[in-house]
Amino acid sequence: MLKTDSSGNLIWSKTIGGNGDETATGSIFEAAGGYYIASGSTSRDNDCIDTSWCPNTYMDYDSYLFFLDTAGTIQWAKSYGGSGGDVMHNAFLDARDSTIVMVGTTTSTDFMVSQTYSQIVSIWVVKTDKNGNLIWANRLGDTAADNYWPNIIPTTDGYVVSCAYGDANQIYNIGNLDALFYLTDTSGLVLSDKILGGIRGDVPRAVFQFQNGFRAIGRSASYDFSDGTNENNNHSSQQWDVFVSDLHRDTILRATMLQQGAVIKLYPNPARDEVRVILPDTRPAGEIIIADSGGKVTYRQRVRRKSEVSINVSGWAKGLYFVEWRGKDSDHYSTQLSIQ
Repeated sequence: MLKTDSSGNLIWSKTIGGNGDETATGSIFEAAGGYYIASGSTSRDNDCIDTSWCPNTYMDYDSYLFFLDTAGTIQWAKSYGGSGGDVMHNAFLDARDSTIVMVGTTTSTDFMVSQTYSQIVSIWVVKTDKNGNLIWANRLGDTAADNYWPNIIPTTDGYVVSCAYGDANQIYNIGNLDALFYLTDTSGLVLSDKILGGIRGDVPRAVFQFQNGFRAIGRSASYDFSDGTNENNNHSSQQWDVFVSDLHRDTILRATMLQQGAVIKLYPNPARDEVRVILPDTRPAGEIIIADSGGKVTYRQRVRRKSEVSINVSGWAKGLYFVEWRGKDSDHYSTQLSIQ
């Protein structure tokens, strides 16, 4: 762990762990006058000695939560999990009740982890008080698929968990790896879930609050991504695109692809004073909607029988914008615009 000043000059560095392995995945955030670190470890010595709940038991990775003061000195360390592999990926301070909420993966079937089939990688959500004392822990999902790369954010009445979902039996998922979203209550109990994707790989990498729901961003190799978008059928097996999906509870509001060779093109991009939006002749009627990175709509125009629209952007704030074309028959396409 390193701490630098605003110019990148080193203030201090610390090594945390023991004689086992500590995972490179994890999360760090500042709260309560110090730093919380959520990760995983196979160590049972040095900084990782919270093993009273599993004495004389062989353990794989345990999830760990460390609290450090501003000088990087460990104040306490707490572990969670079972006899399988338990690793945290993401964590945050829930300001609503001053608790710590963490999400990770587990293959455990005992101790703090509810029963599941052995070797299945499940999503595991853990909530503690600000001192690391366990409040509840819930395993999410079914027993037929593996889940990877989870993230979690708060909602008005619970949490949203995103992850990549792979069912080896190809029964519940769309392709070999899909984007899966769980909506839970404040106790971590699943209220609903939603799968997005196509026949290839679709992996969500970030999720955040957006308007009345949340927005997920990830990557996709599927040409048939959910709801009929990205259907150009021009992908090789090695090509990945970025997807942006907006969701409201368990209902999809919009699922679009930011495609290489998208059906709408921008010139110039980046732009300073004016940008030209080039539309396909095959879709002459629709609407252009431009939103900033926070989701606020800054431009909207209905278009009919035009192949090109010029937009004055000279007074727009610098940054990234999402340009969306909403045509007839629900054909939605998006791309990105940079204003300099």
